Amino acid sequence: MPGRARGRPRINNPDLRENREEPHPPPQFVTVEQFEALQEQMSIIVNTLQRVTALLTAAENIVATVGPQAANPPPAANHQPATENPPVAEIPPTLRNEIERLISDGQLKNFVKSGRENPKQGVEEEGKKCIAGIINIIIGGTAVGGDSRNSRKGYTRLIHVNPIGVSSRFGQSITFNDEDLEGISFPHNDALVITGDILDFDVKCVLVDTGSIANVFSWEAFKALKILINRLKSINAPLQGFGRRTVIPEGAIDLPIVLGKHLHCVTLVTHFLVVRTSMAYNSIYGHQIINSVGAIISTQHQVMKFLTSWGVGIVR
Repeated sequence: MPGRARGRPRINNPDLRENREEPHPPPQFVTVEQFEALQEQMSIIVNTLQRVTALLTAAENIVATVGPQAANPPPAANHQPATENPPVAEIPPTLRNEIERLISDGQLKNFVKSGRENPKQGVEEEGKKCIAGIINIIIGGTAVGGDSRNSRKGYTRLIHVNPIGVSSRFGQSITFNDEDLEGISFPHNDALVITGDILDFDVKCVLVDTGSIANVFSWEAFKALKILINRLKSINAPLQGFGRRTVIPEGAIDLPIVLGKHLHCVTLVTHFLVVRTSMAYNSIYGHQIINSVGAIISTQHQVMKFLTSWGVGIVR
Protein backbone atom coordinates (compact mmCIF):
# COMPACT_ATOMS: atom_id res chain seq x y z
CA MET A 1 0.00 0.00 0.00
CA PRO A 2 1.25 3.44 -0.77
CA GLY A 3 2.07 5.49 2.27
CA ARG A 4 -0.52 7.95 3.55
CA ALA A 5 0.25 11.62 3.09
CA ARG A 6 1.41 13.22 6.23
CA GLY A 7 -0.07 16.41 7.51
CA ARG A 8 -3.08 18.32 6.34
CA PRO A 9 -4.28 17.57 2.79
CA ARG A 10 -3.68 20.40 0.34
CA ILE A 11 -6.75 21.96 -1.26
CA ASN A 12 -6.14 23.16 -4.78
CA ASN A 13 -9.54 24.82 -5.24
CA PRO A 14 -9.06 28.51 -4.35
CA ASP A 15 -12.77 28.87 -3.49
CA LEU A 16 -12.41 26.29 -0.73
CA ARG A 17 -9.30 27.73 0.81
CA GLU A 18 -9.51 29.18 4.25
CA ASN A 19 -10.25 32.87 4.15
CA ARG A 20 -7.54 34.65 5.98
CA GLU A 21 -8.31 38.18 7.12
CA GLU A 22 -5.84 40.87 6.28
CA PRO A 23 -4.33 42.54 9.31
CA HIS A 24 -6.12 45.78 10.27
CA PRO A 25 -4.11 48.98 9.93
CA PRO A 26 -3.24 50.64 13.20
CA PRO A 27 -5.77 53.28 14.34
CA GLN A 28 -5.00 56.88 13.46
CA PHE A 29 -5.31 59.62 16.03
CA VAL A 30 -5.74 63.37 15.58
CA THR A 31 -4.74 66.15 17.90
CA VAL A 32 -7.19 68.47 19.59
CA GLU A 33 -6.15 71.29 17.27
CA GLN A 34 -6.77 69.13 14.18
CA PHE A 35 -10.18 68.06 15.52
CA GLU A 36 -11.19 71.68 16.19
CA ALA A 37 -10.03 72.65 12.70
CA LEU A 38 -12.17 69.87 11.20
CA GLN A 39 -15.14 71.02 13.26
CA GLU A 40 -14.69 74.58 12.02
CA GLN A 41 -14.51 73.43 8.39
CA MET A 42 -17.65 71.32 8.81
CA SER A 43 -19.45 74.29 10.36
CA ILE A 44 -18.47 76.47 7.39
CA ILE A 45 -19.72 73.83 4.95
CA VAL A 46 -23.03 73.47 6.81
CA ASN A 47 -23.55 77.24 6.92
CA THR A 48 -22.74 77.51 3.22
CA LEU A 49 -25.22 74.76 2.36
CA GLN A 50 -27.89 76.51 4.43
CA ARG A 51 -27.29 79.76 2.54
CA VAL A 52 -27.38 77.95 -0.79
CA THR A 53 -30.66 76.29 0.18
CA ALA A 54 -32.14 79.65 1.13
CA LEU A 55 -31.01 81.18 -2.17
CA LEU A 56 -32.46 78.31 -4.20
CA THR A 57 -35.74 78.55 -2.30
CA ALA A 58 -35.90 82.29 -2.98
CA ALA A 59 -35.18 81.66 -6.67
CA GLU A 60 -37.99 79.09 -6.87
CA ASN A 61 -40.39 81.55 -5.26
CA ILE A 62 -39.42 84.25 -7.75
CA VAL A 63 -39.94 81.92 -10.70
CA ALA A 64 -43.29 80.80 -9.30
CA THR A 65 -44.36 84.42 -8.85
CA VAL A 66 -43.23 85.64 -12.26
CA GLY A 67 -44.66 82.65 -14.12
CA PRO A 68 -43.47 80.24 -16.77
CA GLN A 69 -43.53 82.85 -19.54
CA ALA A 70 -40.78 84.87 -17.88
CA ALA A 71 -38.78 81.76 -17.06
CA ASN A 72 -39.09 80.54 -20.67
CA PRO A 73 -39.45 83.64 -22.87
CA PRO A 74 -40.59 83.17 -26.49
CA PRO A 75 -37.79 82.99 -29.07
CA ALA A 76 -36.85 86.19 -30.80
CA ALA A 77 -37.40 86.74 -34.50
CA ASN A 78 -33.70 86.52 -35.26
CA HIS A 79 -33.16 83.53 -33.01
CA GLN A 80 -30.43 81.25 -34.28
CA PRO A 81 -30.89 77.47 -34.22
CA ALA A 82 -29.29 75.62 -31.34
CA THR A 83 -25.82 74.29 -31.90
CA GLU A 84 -24.73 70.74 -31.29
CA ASN A 85 -23.06 71.65 -28.01
CA PRO A 86 -25.65 73.15 -25.63
CA PRO A 87 -24.51 76.05 -23.42
CA VAL A 88 -23.19 75.17 -20.00
CA ALA A 89 -25.51 76.17 -17.14
CA GLU A 90 -24.17 79.11 -15.17
CA ILE A 91 -24.33 79.69 -11.44
CA PRO A 92 -27.05 82.23 -10.53
CA PRO A 93 -25.52 85.67 -9.86
CA THR A 94 -26.95 85.81 -6.33
CA LEU A 95 -25.40 82.47 -5.43
CA ARG A 96 -22.12 83.47 -7.07
CA ASN A 97 -22.07 86.70 -5.07
CA GLU A 98 -22.59 84.81 -1.82
CA ILE A 99 -19.78 82.37 -2.63
CA GLU A 100 -17.48 85.26 -3.51
CA ARG A 101 -18.35 86.93 -0.19
CA LEU A 102 -17.39 83.79 1.72
CA ILE A 103 -14.12 83.62 -0.21
CA SER A 104 -13.32 87.30 0.41
CA ASP A 105 -14.06 86.87 4.14
CA GLY A 106 -11.53 84.02 4.24
CA GLN A 107 -14.08 81.40 5.25
CA LEU A 108 -13.26 79.20 2.25
CA LYS A 109 -9.50 79.79 2.11
CA ASN A 110 -8.83 76.05 2.39
CA PHE A 111 -10.95 75.31 -0.68
CA VAL A 112 -9.70 77.92 -3.17
CA LYS A 113 -6.40 78.43 -4.92
CA SER A 114 -4.25 81.38 -3.97
CA GLY A 115 -3.28 83.83 -6.68
CA ARG A 116 -2.92 87.46 -7.56
CA GLU A 117 -6.08 87.64 -9.58
CA ASN A 118 -9.06 89.35 -7.96
CA PRO A 119 -11.93 86.85 -7.63
CA LYS A 120 -14.49 89.64 -7.33
CA GLN A 121 -13.63 91.33 -10.60
CA GLY A 122 -15.68 89.05 -12.84
CA VAL A 123 -18.58 89.00 -10.41
CA GLU A 124 -18.73 92.77 -10.21
CA GLU A 125 -18.70 93.03 -14.00
CA GLU A 126 -21.62 90.60 -14.36
CA GLY A 127 -23.50 91.94 -11.36
CA LYS A 128 -23.56 95.55 -12.53
CA LYS A 129 -27.02 97.03 -12.34
CA CYS A 130 -28.73 98.97 -15.10
CA ILE A 131 -28.28 102.63 -14.22
CA ALA A 132 -30.34 105.51 -15.53
CA GLY A 133 -27.32 107.74 -15.90
CA ILE A 134 -24.20 109.17 -14.27
CA ILE A 135 -23.92 112.61 -12.65
CA ASN A 136 -20.27 113.70 -12.58
CA ILE A 137 -19.01 116.29 -11.35
CA ILE A 138 -24.31 122.34 7.22
CA ILE A 139 -26.60 122.54 9.54
CA GLY A 140 -30.29 123.45 9.66
CA GLY A 141 -33.14 122.41 7.43
CA THR A 142 -36.05 120.09 8.13
CA ALA A 143 -33.78 117.38 9.52
CA VAL A 144 -34.09 119.03 12.94
CA GLY A 145 -37.81 118.25 13.06
CA GLY A 146 -39.51 120.53 10.56
CA ASP A 147 -39.68 124.11 9.37
CA SER A 148 -41.98 125.34 12.15
CA ARG A 149 -41.19 126.12 15.78
CA ASN A 150 -43.82 123.72 17.16
CA SER A 151 -42.56 120.78 15.08
CA ARG A 152 -38.99 121.37 16.26
CA LYS A 153 -40.13 121.47 19.90
CA GLY A 154 -41.96 118.18 19.39
CA TYR A 155 -38.85 116.67 17.89
CA THR A 156 -36.82 117.82 20.92
CA ARG A 157 -39.24 116.03 23.27
CA LEU A 158 -39.10 112.82 21.23
CA ILE A 159 -35.36 112.73 20.87
CA HIS A 160 -34.89 111.78 24.53
CA VAL A 161 -37.01 108.62 24.34
CA ASN A 162 -35.80 107.13 21.07
CA PRO A 163 -34.12 103.74 21.73
CA ILE A 164 -30.49 103.38 20.74
CA GLY A 165 -29.91 100.69 18.12
CA VAL A 166 -27.52 97.86 18.91
CA SER A 167 -24.81 97.51 16.27
CA SER A 168 -24.67 93.72 16.72
CA ARG A 169 -28.35 93.11 15.97
CA PHE A 170 -27.37 90.71 13.17
CA GLY A 171 -24.87 88.83 15.33
CA GLN A 172 -21.92 90.50 13.59
CA SER A 173 -19.56 93.36 14.25
CA ILE A 174 -17.98 96.10 12.16
CA THR A 175 -14.19 96.26 12.04
CA PHE A 176 -11.57 98.09 10.01
CA ASN A 177 -8.24 96.52 9.08
CA ASP A 178 -5.29 96.89 6.70
CA GLU A 179 -7.29 95.44 3.81
CA ASP A 180 -9.48 98.57 3.89
CA LEU A 181 -6.37 100.70 3.33
CA GLU A 182 -5.65 99.17 -0.08
CA GLY A 183 -5.33 101.82 -2.77
CA ILE A 184 -5.20 104.76 -0.32
CA SER A 185 -2.26 107.16 -0.44
CA PHE A 186 -0.79 108.35 2.85
CA PRO A 187 -0.61 110.70 4.55
CA HIS A 188 -4.06 112.15 3.85
CA ASN A 189 -6.68 114.31 5.54
CA ASP A 190 -9.41 113.63 3.00
CA ALA A 191 -13.09 113.63 3.79
CA LEU A 192 -15.14 110.60 2.77
CA VAL A 193 -16.42 111.25 -0.77
CA ILE A 194 -18.34 108.43 -2.45
CA THR A 195 -20.41 107.64 -5.53
CA GLY A 196 -24.06 107.66 -4.51
CA ASP A 197 -26.84 105.52 -5.95
CA ILE A 198 -29.77 107.94 -6.09
CA LEU A 199 -32.89 107.25 -8.14
CA ASP A 200 -30.90 104.67 -10.17
CA PHE A 201 -28.31 107.33 -11.06
CA ASP A 202 -24.64 106.97 -10.18
CA VAL A 203 -24.04 110.36 -8.60
CA LYS A 204 -20.35 111.16 -8.37
CA CYS A 205 -18.78 113.35 -5.70
CA VAL A 206 -21.14 112.78 -2.77
CA LEU A 207 -19.81 113.95 0.60
CA VAL A 208 -20.56 111.83 3.67
CA ASP A 209 -20.65 114.58 6.29
CA THR A 210 -20.94 113.59 9.95
CA GLY A 211 -21.30 117.27 10.82
CA SER A 212 -24.33 117.93 8.60
CA ILE A 213 -27.81 117.45 9.98
CA ALA A 214 -29.53 117.83 6.61
CA ASN A 215 -29.19 115.82 3.42
CA VAL A 216 -28.47 118.27 0.62
CA PHE A 217 -28.75 118.06 -3.16
CA SER A 218 -27.26 120.67 -5.49
CA TRP A 219 -29.50 122.36 -8.03
CA GLU A 220 -27.37 121.22 -10.99
CA ALA A 221 -27.41 117.58 -9.85
CA PHE A 222 -31.15 117.76 -9.22
CA LYS A 223 -31.77 118.93 -12.80
CA ALA A 224 -29.63 116.06 -14.08
CA LEU A 225 -32.06 113.63 -12.43
CA LYS A 226 -34.72 114.88 -14.88
CA ILE A 227 -37.33 115.36 -12.17
CA LEU A 228 -40.14 117.85 -12.65
CA ILE A 229 -39.57 120.97 -10.59
CA ASN A 230 -43.18 120.97 -9.39
CA ARG A 231 -42.36 117.86 -7.34
CA LEU A 232 -40.34 120.02 -4.97
CA LYS A 233 -42.11 120.85 -1.72
CA SER A 234 -41.74 124.39 -0.46
CA ILE A 235 -39.57 124.81 2.63
CA ASN A 236 -38.91 127.82 4.85
CA ALA A 237 -36.08 126.48 7.01
CA PRO A 238 -32.75 128.14 6.07
CA LEU A 239 -29.45 126.30 5.79
CA GLN A 240 -26.24 127.66 7.27
CA GLY A 241 -22.67 126.67 6.60
CA PHE A 242 -22.24 127.36 2.88
CA GLY A 243 -19.30 129.75 3.00
CA ARG A 244 -20.70 131.44 6.12
CA ARG A 245 -23.86 132.22 4.19
CA THR A 246 -27.49 131.41 4.89
CA VAL A 247 -29.20 129.65 2.01
CA ILE A 248 -32.93 129.20 1.51
CA PRO A 249 -33.57 125.81 -0.16
CA GLU A 250 -35.41 125.72 -3.46
CA GLY A 251 -37.52 122.93 -1.99
CA ALA A 252 -37.50 119.47 -0.46
CA ILE A 253 -38.00 116.07 -2.07
CA ASP A 254 -37.92 112.42 -1.01
CA LEU A 255 -35.63 110.26 -3.15
CA PRO A 256 -34.73 106.55 -2.96
CA ILE A 257 -31.07 105.77 -2.40
CA VAL A 258 -29.13 102.50 -2.23
CA LEU A 259 -26.18 101.92 0.08
CA GLY A 260 -23.86 98.99 -0.60
CA LYS A 261 -23.78 96.41 -3.38
CA HIS A 262 -25.35 93.07 -4.21
CA LEU A 263 -26.60 91.22 -1.12
CA HIS A 264 -24.94 93.66 1.29
CA CYS A 265 -27.10 96.67 0.49
CA VAL A 266 -30.02 98.61 1.91
CA THR A 267 -32.57 100.79 0.14
CA LEU A 268 -34.23 103.73 1.86
CA VAL A 269 -36.23 106.80 0.94
CA THR A 270 -34.41 109.91 2.09
CA HIS A 271 -35.45 113.53 2.54
CA PHE A 272 -33.22 115.92 0.56
CA LEU A 273 -33.08 119.70 0.53
CA VAL A 274 -32.31 121.13 -2.92
CA VAL A 275 -30.18 124.29 -2.85
CA ARG A 276 -29.22 126.67 -5.63
CA THR A 277 -25.75 127.75 -4.50
CA SER A 278 -22.11 127.08 -5.26
CA MET A 279 -21.17 123.62 -3.94
CA ALA A 280 -18.07 121.48 -4.27
CA TYR A 281 -20.22 118.33 -4.17
CA ASN A 282 -23.27 117.07 -6.02
CA SER A 283 -24.88 115.93 -2.78
CA ILE A 284 -24.26 115.67 0.95
CA TYR A 285 -25.26 112.66 3.06
CA GLY A 286 -25.95 113.89 6.60
CA HIS A 287 -26.99 112.44 9.95
CA GLN A 288 -30.32 111.13 8.68
CA ILE A 289 -28.75 108.68 6.24
CA ILE A 290 -25.83 107.73 8.46
CA ASN A 291 -27.94 107.03 11.54
CA SER A 292 -30.81 105.33 9.70
CA VAL A 293 -28.55 102.39 8.79
CA GLY A 294 -26.32 102.58 11.87
CA ALA A 295 -23.28 103.27 9.71
CA ILE A 296 -19.75 103.57 11.07
CA ILE A 297 -17.41 105.87 9.14
CA SER A 298 -13.62 105.79 8.99
CA THR A 299 -12.08 108.68 7.09
CA GLN A 300 -8.68 107.07 7.68
CA HIS A 301 -9.80 103.99 5.72
CA GLN A 302 -12.02 106.06 3.38
CA VAL A 303 -15.00 103.75 3.86
CA MET A 304 -18.43 103.61 5.47
CA LYS A 305 -19.68 100.27 6.84
CA PHE A 306 -23.05 99.10 8.14
CA LEU A 307 -24.70 95.83 9.08
CA THR A 308 -27.19 93.93 6.92
CA SER A 309 -28.86 90.55 7.35
CA TRP A 310 -26.34 89.11 4.85
CA GLY A 311 -23.19 90.66 6.27
CA VAL A 312 -21.37 93.98 6.38
CA GLY A 313 -22.26 96.56 3.73
CA ILE A 314 -19.49 98.77 2.38
CA VAL A 315 -19.72 102.18 0.71
CA ARG A 316 -16.74 103.96 -0.83
